[in-house]
Amino acid sequence: MVIQLLFGEALAKNNGQGLFFVHKSDRILRVLVGDGMRYLGLDLGTRTLGVAITDNAHIIASPLKVIRFKEGEYEVALKELSEILRNYNISKIALGLPKNMNGSMGYASTRSLNFKKMLEGITDIPIVLIDERLSTVEAENILLEGDLKRKRRKSIIDGVAAVLILETLLKMEENK
Repeated sequence: MVIQLLFGEALAKNNGQGLFFVHKSDRILRVLVGDGMRYLGLDLGTRTLGVAITDNAHIIASPLKVIRFKEGEYEVALKELSEILRNYNISKIALGLPKNMNGSMGYASTRSLNFKKMLEGITDIPIVLIDERLSTVEAENILLEGDLKRKRRKSIIDGVAAVLILETLLKMEENK
């Protein structure tokens, strides 16, 4: 079976073991059928890890969950995260890198860089650091516009920030 799109060009073939791409415009086909792989977005805090995930076509990013742990106990977050990596077909991870407003690295940046090293110890999935300056502020503004009560905002803000980080990765890839 050959799927033909865009002026009759063959973009993908089914070799009996699933779809593979034979044309550099694979994004067009992926939008239509997906490639089975998803991206994960992570917003690391001192006691929470917001997790977001894309659909198979890398079009929509949605909050998946917020992992809660005691301050500094990142092993707990990694354990839950490894479970997510086992249950979903993840091909790339976007990890927020909270730089200072002047672009310098502070304590939060160091925390993310250390978490990246820990994460690399449990997976071979590529991890992309995403500048996330003001992502939590933007997430808070989005939730305020949604007229959510403070308690509800607090429980989901990290997941929304993870979505924003993941959307940044998707935009970067779209502009390649």
